[in-house]
Formats: sequence, C-alpha cells, structure tokens
Amino acid sequence: MAMANTTATSSIIFNPHTKTPYQLKDSKPLSLISSSSSNFFKKNKNLKLQRLSLLPSKLELRKHTKVGAKRESLSSDKEIQSLVSDGVAAVVHQDEGFSKNSEILPFLFPALGGLLFGYDIGAISGAAISLQSPKLSGTTWFNPSSTHLDLVVRGPFYAALISSVLVYPIADFLGRRHQLIIAAVLYMLGGLATALAPSLNVLILGRLLYGLGIGLAMHGAPLYIAETCPSRRCGTLMLMKELIIVLGILGGIICLGSVLL
Repeated sequence: MAMANTTATSSIIFNPHTKTPYQLKDSKPLSLISSSSSNFFKKNKNLKLQRLSLLPSKLELRKHTKVGAKRESLSSDKEIQSLVSDGVAAVVHQDEGFSKNSEILPFLFPALGGLLFGYDIGAISGAAISLQSPKLSGTTWFNPSSTHLDLVVRGPFYAALISSVLVYPIADFLGRRHQLIIAAVLYMLGGLATALAPSLNVLILGRLLYGLGIGLAMHGAPLYIAETCPSRRCGTLMLMKELIIVLGILGGIICLGSVLL
C-alpha cells in the first residue's frame, strides 16, 4: 500500500500534463512574486511547476489520498507564493556552491584597498596642517610652498585619475586579480616612501605611488567583487565596499584627532 501511494505521488508530481493552480484561467497574479521571478518565468515558458519538484520543495510534502486520486489543492495563496519563491531561488542558485569562506574572503582583499583609500582621505586633511609646522611634523627640512603642499595633499588623486585611465585598455589583459596585486604593491611602496621620506621630493614621489595604487584598486575592486561573489550577494557586497571606504575616512579622522590632541 505504501509503495502504491508513492507511485501515485510520483506520477502526480512529475506528470507534465497535471493541472496546477498556476494553469487555471481564473488564477490571479501572485503579488509576492518579485519582478526577477516573473521575468524568469517569462523567459522560460516551458518551465513547469513539476521541474521545481526535482529540487527539495514543498510539493514533496503534500498529502495524497488513495491510488489514482488527484492531489489535494493548496490550502491558501500564501503557500503557493512561498512555493514559487523557494523554487525559483533554488533553480537560479542551484549551481552556486559557495561556502561562507568563499563568499567573504575574496571580498576582503579588494575591500582593504577601499579602506586605505578612505583612511588617506580622512588623515591627509589634518596632516597638511601638521606638515607646515616643524614641531608637529618632526622635521626641520620640510618647509613646503603652496605648490609643494598641493602635490602632497592632492597628488594621490591626480595619480589615481591617471592610473585609472591608463589601466582601462589593459584591464582585461591583466585580469582583476593581477590588477589588485599591483595596486597592493603600489600601496606598500607609497606608504613606505611617505613614512621614511628623507626629503620633500621623496615624500611627493611616495604620495604619487600611493595614488597610482588607489586608481588601480578602485578600478579593479568592483569588477573583482562582482565576478567572484554569488549573484544573490553581489549588490550587498558592492555596497559593503563603499561602506568600508567611509569607515576608512572615519578611522583616518579619529587617528588624526588622537595625534593632534
């Protein structure tokens, strides 16, 4: 008897000619189905509800009567809406076998580039004031003119503009990963040259190298995140990168305030 019930259930679930509530003429559009779900069904008109039963879904949990009887009708529209939403999500994402680590770790590396970019924005605003004072800067040789001070403060942004334009034609050739690696090397060289600068020229050179890294990182990071993250997390992670830039600005201001105070 149990085997007979199983046979009846399977024939109902997998039978392509079985009428479902979605095929009724009088059925109303489901209000909870998102636009992306609707577009998915429009582009795949041959996708029936029985296709979704190949995946774990609520269809397999429905009770049935004796052999040859029709499947019981769904109890409410809410169950139908939940079923369709779960089924569409399962079909769209069934091939995306991402673990938590594979979602987060590839995002952290380009996000650090945004953090350094934001930190520079927040810290340099007050650093320009301290650099004009031998007492605050800790150097006696640093007495910049307005032009030199402009290069120290705004030089990275000029360099970032140049590098982002120059990398555009060769970005696909380099690849996003190599582009971010080069940006990390430029960040490191620029930071070391700025921190250990024995003269004004070396300081300006370090700032320009740092700016080249900013341009490469800001150009490659969004594409790298979009290409490595699961599609359902793409928008969230892209917004998180912008949030990390803002957190970097806040961190730079806090560090600067602690030094000046």
